[in-house]
Amino acid sequence: MKPAEIKGEWTTDADGKQVLNVPDSFQDLVEYEYRDKNGNPVPADKLKKGSTYTVSAKIKESEKKNAILFAQDAEGNWNPEETLGSEFKVPGSSSFNSMLGLSDDFPLWQVIVSAVSIILFIIFMIITAKNRKEKKEAEAEIKKYQEDMAEAEEE
Repeated sequence: MKPAEIKGEWTTDADGKQVLNVPDSFQDLVEYEYRDKNGNPVPADKLKKGSTYTVSAKIKESEKKNAILFAQDAEGNWNPEETLGSEFKVPGSSSFNSMLGLSDDFPLWQVIVSAVSIILFIIFMIITAKNRKEKKEAEAEIKKYQEDMAEAEEE
């Protein structure tokens, strides 16, 4: 029996992972290994939205006689390969910016820090103005008492 020929055409599954576009009957013949940008292996169920990964696909050791992977070269020819690889980004994003509908490079933390600084500045200015007013009132009352004391001494 002739081994199945699996062409290295990538597609994205429902979870956003890249997998080979093969008939369902051949899915069990292929095993995938996902790696993060540092080259560390990552389980398929731990891929994070918005992150970039590389995936390599190969025929399971026990199925090598039943299937062969093929990759297309620059001239369009299909050649047998042991392993096929691809880089992809899991769709979506889990960042707070994306939840607010902002781009990932929007400096949200700077806006928040600036807003808090402005609010604190306004609060301190109000407190300072209140203290000055109280000081002026206290000075006016002291001056009034001093004048009353001076008048009382004269009598």
